[in-house]
Formats: sequence, structure tokens, C-alpha cells
Amino acid sequence: MSVCIICGEAIDKHSGRFKYCSKKCADKAELIRQKDCRHNTDWSNFLYPKVCPMCSKEFVPDKYSYSHQLYCSTECSRLAVYKRAVESGRKSINAKKHREKHKEKINARDLEYHNQERFGGNKYKVLERDNHTCQHCGNTKRLVVHHIDKSGQDEKPNNDMSNLITLCRSCHARIHQKVPWNKKEISKEDIIKALEGREVKEAAELLGITRKTLLIKRREYGLELRPQNYGKVVRGT
Repeated sequence: MSVCIICGEAIDKHSGRFKYCSKKCADKAELIRQKDCRHNTDWSNFLYPKVCPMCSKEFVPDKYSYSHQLYCSTECSRLAVYKRAVESGRKSINAKKHREKHKEKINARDLEYHNQERFGGNKYKVLERDNHTCQHCGNTKRLVVHHIDKSGQDEKPNNDMSNLITLCRSCHARIHQKVPWNKKEISKEDIIKALEGREVKEAAELLGITRKTLLIKRREYGLELRPQNYGKVVRGT
């Protein structure tokens, strides 16, 4: 009775096998032979110098990849792949597609987050209810949803459907700006009185206008500022 040379078990004479009891033992024996071949072979007979096409450096290939190694290092191999991608145009095209896809994903995520956090999920319902039209001027472009009670920037805004309305950006800006729609006229005396002992920013807040508007009005009236305020105005002009 013959015995398997790998596991030492008896071999069934009717199985047709002569050295191994099973295919598992036969595969294991093949791996052992390959390992012995790699370690016992004199690879110096197969290795010969090559020139790296990227850095023009002469190198000797690794013994396990002598037949197909083209580059001296992994860095040169990656540079070659990158160079081929740039020359073929695949790099720029893929990068542009990736940027566009990433931008769409980020925009969709931000819009959904903004809808849930600032409008309680009712933003698109309000736009559909108002037929995507500004309820003040009838504009159909650059639309936003406005909180009627101006609680949109509060920690817990009122997101009821009755408190939300569709506006265009121009009408929305007019509602939230400090100066009312019929822009009040600011006289020369008002500016002089507001600037007495105050900085330009404080005077603008007192008049209910922006700092830039105050500077424009000052130029129109030809006013000179006080010495303590002059330097700050010059930097802002």
C-alpha cells in the first residue's frame, strides 16, 4: 500500500493516484516545488541592465519581474502613467468631470440641508404653491423663500406655510435693508450732526444707512471730516 508523501495517509489503489492522496496534497506539492525553484535558481543568468525611459537611469530589474519591468522605481512608473493620461487628454477630461460631479453633489447636499434647517422642508412646497413667481413683482428668476415675520435667521424660525412667501432677490433685499423702499433723503445738516464726535461707522448706523452710502453722501455735499475721523475715511475710500 502506497502512502501520500505530503500528509502520510494511505492512498486508495482504486483512485488512480500514485503519490498524493488528494488534489489538495498535489497542489501543495506543486507550491513547494515552485518555492524551491525560485530559491535555488541562479537568477543572475536572466538579469541584465535596462534603461528607465522616464529618468534615463540604468537599473537591474527585480529577479521576480525581470521579463516585464520597464521602470527603475514605482515613482517613475506612476509618472509614466500620469504623462500618458495628460498627453491623451484623459487627465483633464476626467478631472473636469470629477469636479463637476463633486460640485453637483455638494450643491445638492447643501440645498437639502438648507431646506431642512432653515425652512423645515417647506421651501420647494412654497415655490410650487406660488407657481415659482415673485409675489411682489411677478418676476420668475432668482427666486428665494422669505419668512414674513423675518424669523429666518433665528435659532428656531417659524416655518409654517402661511409664514413663507416666494420673492425675487431684489424684493427680498428691499425688505431686509435698513433704508425703507422710499429711500429717505439725508440732508447735509443730518450728516454733520451724526459725525460730531463719532466715527464714520457709528454715524452710518445712527442714520440707518451703510458706511459706503455715508461716504458717497459726504462727497456729494463736499464735507470735510474731523481730524480724528479723517484717517479711517481715507482707508475706506
